[in-house]
Amino acid sequence: MKYLIATTFCLLLFFAPVYSQHKYKLTQSGIRYEIYRSQSTKKIKVDDIITFNFIEKSENDSMLFSTYRSQPFKMQVRHPKRLADLMEIFVLLRENDSVWISIPADSLFDGLEIGKPQYLAKGSRLIFHIKIEKVQTVEEAIEEENTALETEQTLLKKYIADNNLKPIYTASGLVFLNTKSSQGARPAPGDTVYIHYRASLLNGKVFDTSIESEAIKEGLVQPGREYGPICFQVGINNIITPWDEGIMLMAESSSARLIIPSTIAFGAQGFGKFVKPYTTFIIDVTLLKISKPAPAKQVNKDYKIVKDSHLYRLSPLPVFKSLLGFLSINDERRSHGRIYDTSDKQWLMPWIDIINQAVFN
Repeated sequence: MKYLIATTFCLLLFFAPVYSQHKYKLTQSGIRYEIYRSQSTKKIKVDDIITFNFIEKSENDSMLFSTYRSQPFKMQVRHPKRLADLMEIFVLLRENDSVWISIPADSLFDGLEIGKPQYLAKGSRLIFHIKIEKVQTVEEAIEEENTALETEQTLLKKYIADNNLKPIYTASGLVFLNTKSSQGARPAPGDTVYIHYRASLLNGKVFDTSIESEAIKEGLVQPGREYGPICFQVGINNIITPWDEGIMLMAESSSARLIIPSTIAFGAQGFGKFVKPYTTFIIDVTLLKISKPAPAKQVNKDYKIVKDSHLYRLSPLPVFKSLLGFLSINDERRSHGRIYDTSDKQWLMPWIDIINQAVFN
């Protein structure tokens, strides 16, 4: 028995270096990769829509993000547009393939230095493990999406009818229901509002709230989170459209129910592990207080005012947020009739913040 144990130990020591090292290939832009093939023959082509899970790690094997904790990602494959673009890897894969990828952080953030986390040292690399779950043509994806949206609309109409609601329908698609009236003033663009909220699904399942007693009741308490009213400026594109639109329809001290279809919220991607793709959700809001902006200070005209990027939170959170330019398809494409240019930083920055709120809060 001792001889068997000793022999096994020696064999493990001998083969450990073989299994600890990847037999990777190298792209021209410096991406290292190793593909683990499936039995599928369905290859990924440019313009295909792919659904995939991925885990992101640092060089020292610390996990930074995993879609397995929320929802798989869905995106459209495009021709590579920049150095270290994962598109050049995706077109090498098939449905159900897995791939190990190592990317130079410096190349990845070339031109996007503002979003580079401080813990990524010069010359460091990021590691991704990606599993391709589904490959669809554009036509197949659109058909699937249309079916899902029709089902969502049917469920929404049934919810409104079953609860005998008489809501207001806004131009964007928001369904607004005033639940407690007030004679107070309404917020104007630029005002800071203080609110309490509770977010739930049409079936009543609560998945987020600013009220601690509600969080305890629903088993949603997050360690380290401070519960209480949240505040933000309205009307300056600092939050997603239905929040802005709905709250500016409210008066101070009033309450309302915002019923938000996926077409103006999280669409094909969903929201974390709670809101599935193409799912309508509800936000019950109480507008506690409105604060007007302070008068503008007199500025010496000899000095140039430089606006910084504090509108969006770019603290050193997982680098996943800064990869959205080539890892996601914009869900607003249905209403705008086009796919956003993912190299456009003005498009990228709001999405960084939305996903930050959806996944990391």
